[in-house]
Amino acid sequence: MVQADQKLTSLSVSIANKLARTPPRATHFIVTLFGDVASARNDELWVGTIINCCARHGISASLVRTAVSRLVSAGKLKAKRIGKKGYYHLTETAKEEFNAASQILYAPKPAPEGWILAISSGQVQEIPTHPWAQLREGIFIAPDQLGLRLPKGLCALKANVIQEAEDMAQLSGKIWDLNAVASAYYTFLDFAADILQLQEELAPLDGATSLDIRLRLVHTFRQAALYDPNLPRYAQPDQWPGYKARQTFQKIYLQLSENSDNYLGQVFRDSIGLLSTETAQTRRRLKTLHEYQQVIT
Repeated sequence: MVQADQKLTSLSVSIANKLARTPPRATHFIVTLFGDVASARNDELWVGTIINCCARHGISASLVRTAVSRLVSAGKLKAKRIGKKGYYHLTETAKEEFNAASQILYAPKPAPEGWILAISSGQVQEIPTHPWAQLREGIFIAPDQLGLRLPKGLCALKANVIQEAEDMAQLSGKIWDLNAVASAYYTFLDFAADILQLQEELAPLDGATSLDIRLRLVHTFRQAALYDPNLPRYAQPDQWPGYKARQTFQKIYLQLSENSDNYLGQVFRDSIGLLSTETAQTRRRLKTLHEYQQVIT
């Protein structure tokens, strides 16, 4: 028993040291923290919780304060004080963005089959954003996926490939920056491989380390998944790393979540008190990830 405890402590220290040596950008990591933890609960965190969590990832308190100030200025967070304590919560605009990102990370859409074209006869007032791409002036294309937002003021048409489908992978590489997305997926897979090399079964880890890994798992995966246009399979390059990355993300996330959620329910705080260990939204996340994992395995 003593040897097992020593092994667990040694493993946790090794992983903690590894994470602290490679700190992420403070602003981006705080977005990850709110997205994975706060947005599924009360949308709010005590600044002390943010500082303590970020410290485990090599991010100093001064960087945290600068980062949250930037997020407040950007309209993503709102600050409030109760006595001497400060709290930050998501703005309504941020909630919409976080909900959209949550769908991509925790409730992935099936691969689409066709396309949507958006065409303007005049000057475009607002350029459509990801996953839309511009073919030429006034003509935009996006995969016909669930939840796709159609650009305002443009005529939208459905389209399907009727010949030369094998050329779509080469063509899509010219339309979207798939090399950058693939590189981000490989970065994620390298990170996951390093963690799995340290410990084949992640369940025995203590709660703090489990949450540390889960946050970095989400943080690294989102750098790829949120920029993946989710193209039809015939339009993706051969050996597209997104599939393996998705499977790896879901597997490790599910393994870590019980320990992670139990820990944050004991330590993480908002203005009401300790965060809930689980909520309807966290249960739905895990259920959806589990069901999707069964489909693709």
